[in-house]
Amino acid sequence: LHKCVIHAGDLSNPVLPFGVYEVWARRVVSEFFAQSKLEIRQGLPPNPVLNVDPEDPVAFAKSQVGFIAFVVAPFWEGLARLFPELQDRVDTMNSNKSAFQTKAAEAEREAARQREKEEREKEEREKEEREERERERVSFVQ
Repeated sequence: LHKCVIHAGDLSNPVLPFGVYEVWARRVVSEFFAQSKLEIRQGLPPNPVLNVDPEDPVAFAKSQVGFIAFVVAPFWEGLARLFPELQDRVDTMNSNKSAFQTKAAEAEREAARQREKEEREKEEREKEEREERERERVSFVQ
């Protein structure tokens, strides 16, 4: 049982209030990302769990959703069945998961808007370049 309690501490960030959890999650993901980059430089294959850029809002948020869904939730939900007074921590964890799902969706929408904007700007530049070439051609012909 004491090993289970120690493990609960290891997996406790997602059951903390969102602001605290997010700060610690970013620190952990940053450390993992640095480790992944080091391993890649040493010729090792990238580990997708470690190779999450903490500055990529979509990847970061999705990594936390996956971490909660596949690692933290099964453990803490079982722990709360044994110790019902921990249910509020499970509720917080579920709220945090929802918050990161929302952040991921918002970041994906923003990234799509940015791609669309960049595509429009590229098309506009290409149009202006075509028009300029046409003006030069007409000017040369005259």
